[in-house]
Amino acid sequence: MMERLMQKAMNPAEATSGTPTIMLGMNDFHHYAQTLEIGSMIALGLICIVIFSVSVRWLIKVRHRQRNFTNHVSHELRTPLTIVYGYLQSLLRRSPNLTLDQREALEIATAETQHTIEILQQLLDDLRGQSTHSQVR
Repeated sequence: MMERLMQKAMNPAEATSGTPTIMLGMNDFHHYAQTLEIGSMIALGLICIVIFSVSVRWLIKVRHRQRNFTNHVSHELRTPLTIVYGYLQSLLRRSPNLTLDQREALEIATAETQHTIEILQQLLDDLRGQSTHSQVR
């Protein structure tokens, strides 16, 4: 028993398990309240690094996909809507022989197209704002 106590006093880091440890808190009786094996701490640190690395890669992919989606929506939806809106406005200005019903239908189509363009633009602005906001963080 005395020999064991001497061993602990001489080499406390390896006395408990035979592997290097870090002692956390020693009480008045020179007993270590808690020990952590260095190997376990290194393994835990490596696991945290791997999880962090995977998370960062995933976030980069998500941001890239969001940017691609925003660009795709902008090109595939906004561009044709803008062209249709331009043709509708042109028809309204250059067609003096339209009946009242025809003019009203064109005005409604023009207004709805403009409204759709505004909603789409707001959506694109929001998506771009989220992307910019996440880059600032």
